[in-house]
Amino acid sequence: MRVSLDPKLLYNLHFIFESGSLSAAARIPAVSQPTLSCAVSQMAARIGRQLMVRGLNGIKLTEAGILLAEPRQIRDLACGASARVHK
Repeated sequence: MRVSLDPKLLYNLHFIFESGSLSAAARIPAVSQPTLSCAVSQMAARIGRQLMVRGLNGIKLTEAGILLAEPRQIRDLACGASARVHK
């Protein structure tokens, strides 16, 4: 099953991965922490995989979350969209 991924959310996952904190990650795209948390939870529900785990030392992305947060994944999504636009 193919799931449509929001490029902004992939960037946000990358920011969460880099910062280890929803609050810090939310400052970069200037969204609230609850909005970012809700968006990640909705994406996780759509793909059927947990993307992050909250712990005492902040947020850790799961293996699925890390795969989606990779810059290569974001670039590939953007390139695919660009190719569809230029057809």
